[in-house]
Amino acid sequence: MNYKELTNRSYLQPNTNKLLGLEIIRFLSAFSVLLWHYTLFFYVGEKPVNLIFDNLPFYSVLKFFYIYGLHAGVVVFWGISGFIFFWKYQDLIVDKKFSGKKFFIFRFSRLYPLHILTLILVMFLQNIYFLKNNFYYVYQTNDLKHFLLQIFFASNWLSFEPNSFNGPVWSVSAEVFSYLIFFLSIKKFGKSLSLNILIIIFCMLLRIFKFSNPVTDCLVIFFACGFSATIFKIINLSSYKKIVNSFLFILVIIIPFLVILFKLNEHKHFIYLFEFIYIPLILYAFALDFYFLERIRGWLEIFGNMTYSSYLLHFPIQLLIIVICIYFKIKINFYSNIFFIIYIIFVLFLSYLVFVYFENPAKKFIRKKFL
Repeated sequence: MNYKELTNRSYLQPNTNKLLGLEIIRFLSAFSVLLWHYTLFFYVGEKPVNLIFDNLPFYSVLKFFYIYGLHAGVVVFWGISGFIFFWKYQDLIVDKKFSGKKFFIFRFSRLYPLHILTLILVMFLQNIYFLKNNFYYVYQTNDLKHFLLQIFFASNWLSFEPNSFNGPVWSVSAEVFSYLIFFLSIKKFGKSLSLNILIIIFCMLLRIFKFSNPVTDCLVIFFACGFSATIFKIINLSSYKKIVNSFLFILVIIIPFLVILFKLNEHKHFIYLFEFIYIPLILYAFALDFYFLERIRGWLEIFGNMTYSSYLLHFPIQLLIIVICIYFKIKINFYSNIFFIIYIIFVLFLSYLVFVYFENPAKKFIRKKFL
């Protein structure tokens, strides 16, 4: 069996296996960002006021997420996208079964409806907040220029541009650029592992010599995890897949212990190199077919589906809560465990409703209309 026959294997077909293990990682990544941004409740303008980390809800348990949640969540998000794109679209693009128009419509319909909705919502709420305070909430750059950049998902293609409006969109902006590079590179050079490696090395050098920006940081993780997906497809066609997969799964478990044992975390570029190596391995391991996941497929798909909506909705929800508190003179103890639980449940529940009744219907409508 040759490599092109990958698309004929049922377990690699996009419609028969959603890589359920990655749905777990996707949800945890979104949840990680959600927890990190909880500290925004303490912001007045662009700075936190009287924020005591040790007093944050369930701090002893959630300490890692409060401190590193944003960075870890975003980087893994980028990696998941790279893995899934190479796994799902690479062969289709090479075999000319997925045109540029179809690729664009698929991405546009998936990302844009909720993006434009939350952008308008934040613009409206920020102006209400501004009328009372004479400054904006958290993200201060809310002018026409950055509104237009947000509309085209280009808000953070340049490193010197500040976050604006619905701030968390910065990571989606960087990811959208990676989609473009992915499609053009596959269309032009096909399944070129050499090009993949060159892009990774180039972006890594930019990071090491401090010339990187969000786009290049995204590209290196996107293509590194795409490389992992390519290897995943090759290995799972081979007769020795069980041996290799078992070895890689064990490697995922022991690497953190090796890092601690040999104090590798003290290396200057440890975090960047660790992400570059470890995240692709984690995604490879969780992309494997675990029987027990099929038994909870429905729940995993629900949690996976609400990740984008929770990512785009949580800041508008926080902004709305703050605006209500200001105008109705309501005082909320944001250190309260009870409020924290109610807030998290509300965000997740609303995210699910938005996916079911807006995000998914809008996606289907656009694809039916233009394809």
